Amino acid sequence: MLRRPAGRAVIDGAVLDLHNHVLFGLDDGCRTLEESQALCARARAAGHVGFVATPHIRPGMFENDPAGILRRRDEARATVEAEGLELHLGAEYYFCPELLDGARQRALLTLGETSRFVLVELPTTRLPVRYDEVLYEIRLAGYVPVIAHPERAQGLQDDLPKVLGALRQVEVLLQLDLGSLIGHYGRGAKKAAEELVKRGAYHVAAGDLHRPDDVKAIIPPALARLAKLLGKRKVGPEGVRTLTLDNPRRILADAPLTDLVPV
Repeated sequence: MLRRPAGRAVIDGAVLDLHNHVLFGLDDGCRTLEESQALCARARAAGHVGFVATPHIRPGMFENDPAGILRRRDEARATVEAEGLELHLGAEYYFCPELLDGARQRALLTLGETSRFVLVELPTTRLPVRYDEVLYEIRLAGYVPVIAHPERAQGLQDDLPKVLGALRQVEVLLQLDLGSLIGHYGRGAKKAAEELVKRGAYHVAAGDLHRPDDVKAIIPPALARLAKLLGKRKVGPEGVRTLTLDNPRRILADAPLTDLVPV
């Protein structure tokens, strides 16, 4: 499914943000349309070309469903596009029994709506029993899980080689939260993120932006840190583009992804 990068022009800082909470009033992200607009304006100034909006779907906490997310997308579309940004749709599904049920019913909201790729959030504490088997069952149902910010999961931090091996075995994709590289989510997440970058484990990198102030705090310093880490194998700017722009585009198009060599 994955292939090595070929030569290409580099677009410094361009981000098609595959994980964010730009849609207002659905979860812990933007609270109002005005806040969504402010987030878009700042992201555009920082180099974003678009958002794949991924509101939380987590029973008992964020009771969203695809129909409601689609309606909110329609309400926010003009505001996002007025800032010169693309707007695509997805969702961030919490790892729970309802996720597997939705996969078996072919009812999951995928990234871009028509791809096989679905964003999945693992618990930040202990990894669920049989998590790898459940992810494999989701694959058998026709989806490709994209694991949101695996570096923030305590279970991965405690035994990174074993968990990474299990995730690779079931052929899921891994998404880096850029803020993890600059300590935004603590030392454990930062250490794990750097190790996963060094191992060439990530397929995409995204902002996980929730509020307008997140842009300045996360995007420029995190992209610089990512470029520095990848630059150790002379794939700095090009590698950043692969993770922040090229592979997100391939996910939306349901196309093969570019693999990064370890640094």
